Amino acid sequence: MMNLLLVVALLSGARCSAIWGPKQVSSAVNGTVTIRCGYQPEYKDKVKYWCVERLLFLCQPLAKTDGSVTDSSVSLSEDKSRGTLSITMRDLRQEDEGWYECRIQTTEVSIGYTASAVYLNIDRDASIPDLQGPENIIGQLTSETTIHCLYSKDYETHTKYWCQGARRRNCSIVVSTDSPQTRGRTSIRDDQTHREFTVTVSDLRAEDEGWYWCGIKRTFHFSDKLVPVFLTVNSGGSADMKTAKTATQPGSTEALDTTTARGDPTETRAGPTETRAGPTETRAYLPGGTAAPTSSTKGSSVGVWVWSVLRWVLFCVMLLCPVALTCWEMGPQRSPTPTG
Repeated sequence: MMNLLLVVALLSGARCSAIWGPKQVSSAVNGTVTIRCGYQPEYKDKVKYWCVERLLFLCQPLAKTDGSVTDSSVSLSEDKSRGTLSITMRDLRQEDEGWYECRIQTTEVSIGYTASAVYLNIDRDASIPDLQGPENIIGQLTSETTIHCLYSKDYETHTKYWCQGARRRNCSIVVSTDSPQTRGRTSIRDDQTHREFTVTVSDLRAEDEGWYWCGIKRTFHFSDKLVPVFLTVNSGGSADMKTAKTATQPGSTEALDTTTARGDPTETRAGPTETRAGPTETRAYLPGGTAAPTSSTKGSSVGVWVWSVLRWVLFCVMLLCPVALTCWEMGPQRSPTPTG
C-alpha cells in the first residue's frame, strides 16, 4: 500500500503550495499573454517548465529552464531571487485555448513533478491593445524589480521609454531606448523580436514608490502611447507579507488597494480608468502574492473547477482498477462443490 501511495504522489505531483499561479488567463487571437507562477525557495535549483495538456494526464513540455525544450512562440524566464517563473506566449491562435501547467521537476525523470494548472482562454472578439503593462508592481526595499511592457508589431522600431510622475502630460523621462538606456539605478532594454521592453530598477528605495508610465514615442509628443504603472516598495523585512498601501490614481481620487496577504492567491485592485480589452498580463509575485487575472474568461469557472477535480478522480480509478483486479485474482480459490 505504501508503494502504491508513493507512485500516486510521483505521478500526480504534490499540489500543495510548492508552486502556484493564476487559474485562468485570457487573450485575443494573434495576441500575447504573460503568465507568472511563484514557487517556494527550496525549489530554486530544480528544473521548471511550461507544458500543454494533450491527453487526460499527459502534458507536453513547450519550454524548460534548462534549455532542453524550446518553442519559437513561447519564451520562459526565471528569477530565482524572487522565486518566479515567467511564461510569454505570442501570436496566439484559437487552437491554443486549453489547459497548461507550470511545473517543477522534482526528480531526475519527468515522472516526478509538482504543478499548477492554468486555463488559457482565447477570445476571438477581443481587440489587441498597442501597448500593455502591469497596473501594479510590488518590490522589496534594497532589492531589484523588473517591469515588462508589451507592444504591437506596429511599434517595433519606435523609441520606448520609462517616465515618472502622476500626470501623463508632464511625466519626467527616466530612461529611453535611444538615450540614455541606463541612468542611476534604472535601465531599459527593448526586445523587438518578442515585442517587449523591460525596465529594471535596482536597490529599491522608499522614494522610488509612486506612479510611472510605460511609453512609446510617436510623431507628436501629445500622441505618445502611455500605460500607467504604480510601484509599491515594501519596507517590511519579510518577503512573505506585503504591507497594505493606498495609492491615488493619476488624475482622480480613486484609491488603489495593493494589499496582498500570504496564502491568498488573489489581489484586489482598482485600476486606472482607461479600459483595455485583449491580452491580460497575470503576475505571480513573491510567495503568497499571486495576482488574479482581470479580464473575463469564456465559460463557467465552476466548469473549470469540476474538470480539475474530475480528471484526478478518473486518474485514481484508472490506477486502482488493475490493483483491484490483481488482488481479486490472487484471492483464495474455492474448491468446486462435490456432486453426488
